[in-house]
Amino acid sequence: MEEQNKKKGALGSFMAKQAAPRAAAAASEESEQKPTATRKGRRSLRDGREQMLVYLRPEGIYQLKEAVLRAEGESVSAIVAAAVNEWLVKHQRPPVA
Repeated sequence: MEEQNKKKGALGSFMAKQAAPRAAAAASEESEQKPTATRKGRRSLRDGREQMLVYLRPEGIYQLKEAVLRAEGESVSAIVAAAVNEWLVKHQRPPVA
């Protein structure tokens, strides 16, 4: 348990250092894509993407955040969209994300 906390602490420091420049880039991207209301009253971005809440175990969230920090130019949304498309294709459905 203590070793896991040390690992999380070290990764947290790494994530904080990596997150600052990426946060600035993400903030400028987010400011360009402000949510708007859709016909159904839901919020969406200008490109048509809508928000969806997903529950994951803390370990999964941690690993996803770590992967995003290590992947240059990738966002959580892009990684999740790729995973959704992969699942759809696997189950003989057309990719849409």
